[in-house]
Amino acid sequence: MANSKRQSRLTQRTGEGRYRKEIAPVRKELAAAYTVVGNTPPKRLKWLLLFADKNLDELSQGRLVDLGWEVVMFGVNKKPNELEKDWDSFFNLGVLTAPYNDEERSKRRDKGVIPLNPSHALVRKFHSTMQKVFDQLFEDEWWEYQPPAKVYRIALSIKGSDGAYRANEVRDVTADELLMACAFDLIKAEKARLGICQNPNCKRRFATLRKTIGKFCSSRCSAYVRVNRARGKLLINRG
Repeated sequence: MANSKRQSRLTQRTGEGRYRKEIAPVRKELAAAYTVVGNTPPKRLKWLLLFADKNLDELSQGRLVDLGWEVVMFGVNKKPNELEKDWDSFFNLGVLTAPYNDEERSKRRDKGVIPLNPSHALVRKFHSTMQKVFDQLFEDEWWEYQPPAKVYRIALSIKGSDGAYRANEVRDVTADELLMACAFDLIKAEKARLGICQNPNCKRRFATLRKTIGKFCSSRCSAYVRVNRARGKLLINRG
């Protein structure tokens, strides 16, 4: 009984399990998106580059929704079952699934859509930004990023004296800021994995999962160049 009471008090202070009800309707989508994005920096970098290189206009409506959840989980960077235990992560989830503009806010009010829903406008904005970022990097230019100023605070309880729940950060963070901070920190740490395929008929941008950067985006391109060089053929860009 004593252990049960102590666990109850801990749950009240930390919020453990408090958000299970809110996450339950979209747990399947969050889990699927987390699997696609990956749980390691190399996998997340590969996802980010593939995301930037996509043509969103060619995607179906269903695929765009799935991609929206992937963007959300990229920004949250937590396993779905960890979100229901951590207030700050759940707060970030709320920021990334909130309506991004007045049009989306109006539509959700009219349709009564559940709060946790990916924003198509946010996906397109982040996609456009990352396209420009990778274009700059692969053209050997600087990507300059200035993080917003932050004021930090901590407390033993997530519930304030006024009864309201609170995050550890004083200033409200935006969805754009969350995503850009994740992208910059990731690319800064893993930029050595980025390369351009040396197959002259490919020239595809890629992010390797190996510890050392290779010259080719795939074993197929590597074999193509190796075989043609062995045959003494001059490789010509046919693009």
